[in-house]
Amino acid sequence: MKVSELKASVRDRVGKGESKKLRRKGLIPAILYGGSVGSLPIVLERGEVIRKISERDLEHTVYSLKLDGKEYDVLVKDIQIDPLTDEVIHVDLLELERGKAITVEVPIVLVGKEVCKGVKMGGILEQHLWSIEVECLPRNIPDVIEVDISELELGDSLHVEDLKLPEGIKVLEDPETTVVVIAEPVEEVVEEAAPEITEPEIASKRKKEEEEE
Repeated sequence: MKVSELKASVRDRVGKGESKKLRRKGLIPAILYGGSVGSLPIVLERGEVIRKISERDLEHTVYSLKLDGKEYDVLVKDIQIDPLTDEVIHVDLLELERGKAITVEVPIVLVGKEVCKGVKMGGILEQHLWSIEVECLPRNIPDVIEVDISELELGDSLHVEDLKLPEGIKVLEDPETTVVVIAEPVEEVVEEAAPEITEPEIASKRKKEEEEE
């Protein structure tokens, strides 16, 4: 994983009123906690946060935080979004201890879908697992885990135990968990119309005679 930088400054004042003032200035109140800092109120630039979100999934991503001349490895643990404006209003950052493994969710990306043998034969691509929980050092977290499905044929499947992961990545999922399946196409069953039941000629004649009487 390429560790991106994030700049911040310490907040002198806290509270709802102060947070609103910061947002009006194009800043986002945040909190840095854990490790050596304890719990430290900080502030981030809105423009930078928006750019980071557009580049990758900001949440659960490791950044090198530049704060008052010091550098911290941090994990974005939570992002609060205003339900009315969809704007970021607060960010929680966790300081990471270098050299200590952490647990994170990493997205799974399928590659080779356009040339997948099974799909070309009419198979249905079914992805069952979209992310995977792993344990590794903060700076070793992969951006995504790519799964090549180009050679899968009808009825084939891949499981967690089949994934090829970078060195130093420990998978915490059940090895037998299904990641992707190329399912057989379902044939549409056309029900035949039931034959029309005609009344026997003798019974029909008898019924007519009874009606005339």
